Amino acid sequence: MLNAILESKSGRLHRDGEEGLRWKDIFRESEDLVTATLFERLSYLPGGIAWAILVSASNGVLAPYRLAEIRDMSFWPMWAAEGRSRGVEPDIFIECELGDPVRNLQVIVEAKHGGAQTTDQLCGELNAWLEGVDQGEFEQPDEVMMIAIGGVDKRTWNGIANAVGAHVCARLDALDIDLTIVAIDWSDLARAASLQGNVSPHVDRIIGDMTRALALFGYFHAVTPRQLEALAPRLHQARATLSEL
Repeated sequence: MLNAILESKSGRLHRDGEEGLRWKDIFRESEDLVTATLFERLSYLPGGIAWAILVSASNGVLAPYRLAEIRDMSFWPMWAAEGRSRGVEPDIFIECELGDPVRNLQVIVEAKHGGAQTTDQLCGELNAWLEGVDQGEFEQPDEVMMIAIGGVDKRTWNGIANAVGAHVCARLDALDIDLTIVAIDWSDLARAASLQGNVSPHVDRIIGDMTRALALFGYFHAVTPRQLEALAPRLHQARATLSEL
């Protein structure tokens, strides 16, 4: 479907009294469509490469692991939450195994495009997850991670992250579970995916889909071909020679 949208072969959606809507325009306006497209393909990658993309996108916040495996990935799970009749619905829930000896990690992803990340929503999702751990719905991990993608104001993010951490730290300490909270911009993901190319034809096709989806969403990263990088010193030398003449 992604390639049909990219090549304008997906047709239009028609609604009463409205001109046909292009799938490409709908995709650009939907954070859910790009989140699903991106993370579906992330789950198809070898675990080590998938984790390397997240590490790169986090700008060094996440620790690198050579050995990594995605055990499960679920989209828009609905979790019961005390005091909320409809529960809470994070965008993605990922269960991972990292390193040797194995470290179990569970990741909650909340993605925004146009909206803002809020303390209440992130706390609500962590609270619901903790209730699930208490009730045996989730296996207790070594670490839980909250990844906020998009919707982050750098001026207020540290305050939000600190407030979320303080809200759940006592309960996590009692269970001996580590907590990591990280903000990632969509442009960080575009850069990280672009820099992971030239692995194998199979992997490169998956990463190519990821970068094209992000570009359609308005985020892309230009990679300078290695041949041009090699020419840079020669160009500098040529300019110096011309200036002397």
